[in-house]
Amino acid sequence: ARDTRDSETLRRRYYLNQIRQETNTWITAAEWEAAKRNEPVPEGTVITLGFDGARTEDCTVLVATVVSTGYQWVVAFWARPETATEWEIPEAEVSLAVAAAFERYQVWRLYADPYWWEETIARWQGTYGEEHVHRFPTNRWILRMTTTLQAYETAVRTGELGHEDSVAFAEHIANAVKREVNI
Repeated sequence: ARDTRDSETLRRRYYLNQIRQETNTWITAAEWEAAKRNEPVPEGTVITLGFDGARTEDCTVLVATVVSTGYQWVVAFWARPETATEWEIPEAEVSLAVAAAFERYQVWRLYADPYWWEETIARWQGTYGEEHVHRFPTNRWILRMTTTLQAYETAVRTGELGHEDSVAFAEHIANAVKREVNI
């Protein structure tokens, strides 16, 4: 936390669990605000799901995207209560949210960051099929994550991707920063 190679903002984010916006913001608040829209999503719509989970200290989220329009919304979100000293993401609730999404929509793919959730994701693969549930490690910085994030950023800026009005979603996008990589 005292290592000055990282900015104070970044150290506060990672070591004090404080939401902070870096000067090298990935998507600005204005760009995110401009992509906000309200789009009804009927049952049976073809969607993808994105899952990023922690177990105790950070947040866990399940986000849906309509394949045909690029509209995104937060399906479910879990965060450690500020007053909690010991807390764990309720795994059963997460699996119920995934099940509800598979029941309500036509889920083409669920991309899930596997760290801390390997067994749960394996169960989802067994239930919904490996053709629908894919492990997507977010620590693969060099090529896969870089190209994915570049495409996401472009889609936000061009209007191909829009999202619901969600405070939690906006805070987490604002907390994302750019890092230089060599590809």
